[in-house]
Amino acid sequence: YACPSLSLWSGTVIWQDKGLLSKSVERCWPYPPLFQPKSPWMSASFAVKESVQYLKNKGVEVIIFVNVLGRGQLLKQSELMKNYTSAILWHELNRSLDQSLRSLSGIEVVQVQTRRYRLYDFKNRQALVKAGEQAGRKAADRIALKHGF
Repeated sequence: YACPSLSLWSGTVIWQDKGLLSKSVERCWPYPPLFQPKSPWMSASFAVKESVQYLKNKGVEVIIFVNVLGRGQLLKQSELMKNYTSAILWHELNRSLDQSLRSLSGIEVVQVQTRRYRLYDFKNRQALVKAGEQAGRKAADRIALKHGF
């Protein structure tokens, strides 16, 4: 397991790839203002290029990027103005992700369509899992054929 985390103090991206998994997760998942941190380490959500390079440096030959954001809706339109910081961050993350994915070559991208769901839509978690399964099923044959699996 490895994930990139961003130091709030220095802005440096550090790879959490040693020690307890629970500590790594604590340092990789927080994403204020959406998910609050327990330490000065945050999710390095914009580190797509660095993540691909990290995997290539480890000798990974086939990289599959599963985009679970999939243009999902963060909030209802009526909630956007009172949660504008989250909305701006969401849109900027999506824009950065699109730019990164267009500029990278040699990776497979699987788009999970979450457009009908909001970020905190935990009532529909089964439907979200099914959306991921469908996207994976559609991509699996294409990826297997392309790479000779």
